Amino acid sequence: MKRRTLLASAASAGLLGLAGCSAFDDSKPSTPTGTLPRDGVETSRGTPKQYQSYDRVVRLADRGVGNASKGRVGSIIASELADDTLFVVPAGRHFVDPVRVNGYRNVGVVGAPNARTTLVPTSAASERGWLFTFENGGDFEFGRFDFDFRGEDVGASVTLIATVGSLYLHDVHAFGVYPYDTYGVGVSVTDPDGEGVVERFVARDGSTYDSPGAGIFVAQGHAGRLEIRDCEVWNWADNGVYASSPGYVGGFKGQTTADRGNGVVHVRGGVYKNNNIANIRIGSTYSSVRGALIRNERNPSGDTWDSRRYPIMPRSGTEPEPVVNSRGIRLTNRHHQLVADCDIVMNAGRSDGAIVANGATGTNRIRNTRIHVDTDEVLYPINLKGPSIDWQRHGFTVEGVTITGTATARNAAVRVQGRDDTSFENCCISLDGGNQDGIAFENTRNGAVSNSTIAVPGRMVTTTNATVRRTNLRSNGTCGDGT
Repeated sequence: MKRRTLLASAASAGLLGLAGCSAFDDSKPSTPTGTLPRDGVETSRGTPKQYQSYDRVVRLADRGVGNASKGRVGSIIASELADDTLFVVPAGRHFVDPVRVNGYRNVGVVGAPNARTTLVPTSAASERGWLFTFENGGDFEFGRFDFDFRGEDVGASVTLIATVGSLYLHDVHAFGVYPYDTYGVGVSVTDPDGEGVVERFVARDGSTYDSPGAGIFVAQGHAGRLEIRDCEVWNWADNGVYASSPGYVGGFKGQTTADRGNGVVHVRGGVYKNNNIANIRIGSTYSSVRGALIRNERNPSGDTWDSRRYPIMPRSGTEPEPVVNSRGIRLTNRHHQLVADCDIVMNAGRSDGAIVANGATGTNRIRNTRIHVDTDEVLYPINLKGPSIDWQRHGFTVEGVTITGTATARNAAVRVQGRDDTSFENCCISLDGGNQDGIAFENTRNGAVSNSTIAVPGRMVTTTNATVRRTNLRSNGTCGDGT
């Protein structure tokens, strides 16, 4: 499924299917470009916590589906769809037609427990870029599958839209590069009282050059509560986790602020690497990122490839200057967002920051997070841009944050623009190289820096049309290597 179609339909609670052009021959397997799986990358196939129970279980093995099938999985599910039904797909390798679950409650599709169930789309991504879509209902479950997307133009999205109740996607591991304009997982809980969980979704091979599809996309109609737990999303050209749409303020592509659900999104744990635009991007009120590991590496790899031309896959532009701006965490829109207990390591890729607040966001907090930057391509490890929306408060609270690394051309470790009442407490900044400063305040009133170590070649704190209280600051000391 293409993200632009998803964006257009989300306000009416749908991440809907698309159109396209050519067909994929399902009579033979796709041409492999790597092994499946590689040592140490298997997804757990145990029985996960069940978020709902079912009155009826349809085991496709009892319907004659063996360990290899061509097109039967989708047709059986379509013919037996009913509320309160769980479909269990047997272990093996199955070529699957797209399946749409539309208008049902409490429906699940899962692989057999303690087994390996691999799905391959029968349609080319350019013809139909989605594999499973759940919509206009709720209490949906999908999980315990591998996807084999190693062939040319092979890849598809999974979409779950809960208009009532809950959704649960778990233990899905995609092998192969996602084709152009195809996202990994699209989710939205449009019921304000609903909850959703996406956990252990793994897509390390990323997407193609300039693809507008994100690894995990949360649509703007999301109004409930969503947790993204222990996922691994690497090497995507347009965001690893793109969860800012529900909080967007203003008009965009025919949608208004009122069309957006501003539902909470919490990212918990997980590993996010070498994703362009942002590794993790949140934007709705009270959303958070906790315990995530984020890395931009010089020599990235995936599950089915060991090297490629670009450390960070460009989102747009042409040679010799393709567009790369790979933030670690990007805070956008709304306010009262939290970053806590994260580790961010930036060794490659142009970026305006490891943690970046754009102008549309208001007051937020960064706590107990370690940032290590060893490249001049990162403009500021923390970049709090000047506000563009008149929220009641714009100040940030930064506590227990460590910034380490080296650079020769950077101006400062932290930039604060136009954000009155921004404070730093119990922080440690230790940077080598060049003449970089510590914290640069611009056009900011009532700033504060206290009980912190700022060991930098330049000045500890600088002010430009700003007032800052400084208490108990140390210019010598180390913070650890931050890696």
